[in-house]
Parts: sequence; structure tokens; C-alpha cells
Amino acid sequence: MSPEKPESAPQGEAKSLHKETLQLGNREYTFEFRESARGNRFLTVSDTHERNGKQDRKSILVFEDQLDGFLEGLNHAAAFARNNKK
Repeated sequence: MSPEKPESAPQGEAKSLHKETLQLGNREYTFEFRESARGNRFLTVSDTHERNGKQDRKSILVFEDQLDGFLEGLNHAAAFARNNKK
């Protein structure tokens, strides 16, 4: 995973502060930390892959003040998966 150069945003839209993309098999995961025009900062995690000949993209948004709790839950789920492999 390598950082990409943040893009500037048109006025009134969220600007990218940090963006990284990770290719795993046929899926591309993008982690982007952004800031809205009002100063709210948030993380978007996107999953993009091809489905039935079309690009399918799903995203979740996590606000900065909820990031620690989100990461804690993600770490617990990952630990469960590591400890309960088939």
C-alpha cells in the first residue's frame, strides 16, 4: 500500500488529506482521509471490483471522532478471524 498525492477539491466539496489504495486479487481497497468544506474530517473505506461486467463500488464513512471505536471493533473482528481459521 502506498500513499497517493491528495487531490484538491472544488469549492464546497471535501478535500483529500491522505489516500492509499491496495489491490488484493480482483478487489481494490481505497482508504481516504478527507475534510469537508465545514471542517469535518472523516475516513472513507471503499471496495471496488467488477461484477457482471460493471464496476461495483461500496464505501463506508467514519467520522474522526468515531475512528478509535471503529478501529477497536475492526481489530476485534480481525483477531477473531485470525484465531478461528478454517
